[in-house]
Amino acid sequence: RQEIDRRLERLERRRAQIGPVNPLAEREYEEAREHVERLQAQREDTERGMRELETLIRDIDREIERAFEQTFEATAKNFEEMVEHLFPGGRGRLRRVSLRPVREAERPSGEQEVPGDAEPEPEEEEEERDELGVEIEVTPAGKSTRKLSLLSGGEKSLVALAFVFAVFLARPCPFYILDEVEA
Repeated sequence: RQEIDRRLERLERRRAQIGPVNPLAEREYEEAREHVERLQAQREDTERGMRELETLIRDIDREIERAFEQTFEATAKNFEEMVEHLFPGGRGRLRRVSLRPVREAERPSGEQEVPGDAEPEPEEEEEERDELGVEIEVTPAGKSTRKLSLLSGGEKSLVALAFVFAVFLARPCPFYILDEVEA
């Protein structure tokens, strides 16, 4: 009997060391496991949706670039013709230029580039594209090629009108409203 009592005391001490037992632990574990499975399914759905969106964005970007190139080519051709009409004997053209050197030159002197071993931001991980702009060159009759800033106010207005009408000819609309064109 003494042996059994000692063993019983020892078992009670061990049970006291374990602490209180939660009789609902098995059910709580099942609920937590189901919750984790739902979250994993949601994560997979979200990742699949993100992949589909990235593919869609790439497709749309390609379509935008294609449409822009077509419009730019038509506008550039029309601009040359419009400048010839508005500046008899003059020439004009539109051309694509890279904005990257301009952007880098505009960087404040205290700002430094990110070192090569630094982690790139998520936007920089994708292929880097040159940012392209459009430059307008006009050569009025008897003058050398000039930047727009060097033209007179009237010449600037005519160049602006030539550009507007070149775009209109490239992408016709059913009607146009030009208000205060002289301004």
